[in-house]
Amino acid sequence: MKDKVKNPRFDAQTQSMLDELLTLDKRDALKWALDVAERTLDRFEIIAPEDPRPRTCITLGRQWLTEVVPFKLIRTSALAAHAAARSVEDPYAIAAARACGHAIATIHVQTHCIGAAIYGLKACRNESERLIERVWQIQHLKDIKESVDHYEK
Repeated sequence: MKDKVKNPRFDAQTQSMLDELLTLDKRDALKWALDVAERTLDRFEIIAPEDPRPRTCITLGRQWLTEVVPFKLIRTSALAAHAAARSVEDPYAIAAARACGHAIATIHVQTHCIGAAIYGLKACRNESERLIERVWQIQHLKDIKESVDHYEK
């Protein structure tokens, strides 16, 4: 009987980013994910300006970095962002809302941070925007890692 070969879940670049993110403290991974998601949030807010659910994820996530926020509120916010994504038809707005949901879900499970990056790319309208976004994501991760390394020294 042949051994099963597990196909990688992500492309090599995304998997490499996730591996790097998992070396960070959860707070630093969360900060990165929130920054990534917030960059695309306008894609949702232009389509649904009266819907605060994705923005609430960013706000609560940043609040959690400095004070206690009940987990029930974190979970509810993440689920609400995904519900907001289902409430619109524009694929870029959907992706932006999902990026926010994954960003705040990093508080629960750190691997959710890569979802912010993946949906952040999906919120880009063309290949040029995606390339710019991915370069920014990678550089921002390097910047956070350098600030952590500097702080630890």
